[in-house]
Amino acid sequence: MNGGKTMRFYLLTVVVITSLITSFSILYELDRATAGMASIYKNEVSFTFLFDRESSFYYSYSLTSNFERKLVHFLVYGVIALFLSAIVPVKRRWIAAVMAVMTTSTIGMVDEIHQHFLAGRSGRVLDVLINSLGSFTFVCFQGLLTKKPPKDRSLPEAEKH
Repeated sequence: MNGGKTMRFYLLTVVVITSLITSFSILYELDRATAGMASIYKNEVSFTFLFDRESSFYYSYSLTSNFERKLVHFLVYGVIALFLSAIVPVKRRWIAAVMAVMTTSTIGMVDEIHQHFLAGRSGRVLDVLINSLGSFTFVCFQGLLTKKPPKDRSLPEAEKH
């Protein structure tokens, strides 16, 4: 695959992953809703909540409540980051790692913003941080586990004399 096709594949993959994650939120709410699709979204909500420090989006919560769900978010976003770092079309692995973490963090942000609009859900910036930390941690471990030893740059014995 050439660079252009590979980048298109990467972007398509990101769009599909983002769509799947936001679809899971919608399906979760539809399962609980009785009045159909229109009833799962909040009325009178706009993106201005992102600029309101008093918005519930910025409320903190105890990490011990729903710990299992937070752990799953950490793990799932970590796996997504590993997958994206493997398919990103760049030769330098550290650039692929940075791109994967940034992309996965963006997917997490989109998901949490979307959840803020759902009636039965609440998007939280702390969840974005948990998702981002998962992607960062997994990519760092991958880097440590696959790190190549430094090349021996010493001169051969024949050239030393």
